Amino acid sequence: MPRRPIFLAVLGLVTLGSLGLTVRPNEQESLRARVDTLESQIEEMQAELDRFQQLEEALQKSCTALQKSVATARKNGFEWAGANPQSRTDLLEGLQAFASQITATSRGSNGEDVDSEG
Repeated sequence: MPRRPIFLAVLGLVTLGSLGLTVRPNEQESLRARVDTLESQIEEMQAELDRFQQLEEALQKSCTALQKSVATARKNGFEWAGANPQSRTDLLEGLQAFASQITATSRGSNGEDVDSEG
């Protein structure tokens, strides 16, 4: 007989413990809806991140090409042909600064320097 009260006590403790750990059906549905919403938002954010990565790669390539074009134009005398070489110099310096900043931003310090002085 002494075993029965111990069994009932253990059964009672297990039952009380499990009541605290269970999720009610309404709460479970609410949690499932929240999880589904969060999963959807994560998928959208991942797609947006992928687009930004593609944009970053395109900017990197374009700016590298622009920097090389500016350097080539300077080497070929673009600044000195025509009546107003200073305006061409200003334009080239502006394009060079733009390309340099975008390239540095998009790929950090990994990029190769382009000789713009010729």
